[in-house]
Amino acid sequence: MGLLELPQEIRDEILSYSVARPSQSMVVAAYPQVFDPLASYTLPQLCSVSKQLRAECLPLFYSNNTFKVDIYCQQAVLVFKKWLLTIGETERKSLRYLVVECDSHIDYGWELLTRIHFDLREGTARLEDHRGKGTMAQNLFRRLEDWMQGFRVNVQSREGAPFGVEELVDLMLDFRELCQEGHFRDVRTRFP
Repeated sequence: MGLLELPQEIRDEILSYSVARPSQSMVVAAYPQVFDPLASYTLPQLCSVSKQLRAECLPLFYSNNTFKVDIYCQQAVLVFKKWLLTIGETERKSLRYLVVECDSHIDYGWELLTRIHFDLREGTARLEDHRGKGTMAQNLFRRLEDWMQGFRVNVQSREGAPFGVEELVDLMLDFRELCQEGHFRDVRTRFP
């Protein structure tokens, strides 16, 4: 019995296992080398076997792996948007895990790398450990926690509906602005 002859549930289990790369994040946009995001990682070889396997593997690949976005500059956000448009609607809707990084300018020329892990399906956002980074950093992280709470509420209100391209780009822009400017526009208009 071949792989394609197995029941869909069993095939999905096998394919999920074969496309998952749990210890590796796929870099989507980075600075200073803003580059072609599709050249930064390779698709599983199973995607090259047949059209049917490609159609079954790609959504599993995008839902089981973590994609890293470094939004140090405006151009990186545009590369992220290009990537979202390039991977296709089905794959974008399958996208689940994002790790987003940005430099935060906190005081007296200090910069702090700020990293948030998003689960777009469950509505979780986890800020990496930031204890002991000083008062200015703590103030930034309190604002980030409030912003992430708005994200959680937004995902819950979506009742499983995936994010659109513009919504994900706005998420990156708001996070970048909050980190780099020390303030943020009213993101709660997007995250009620």
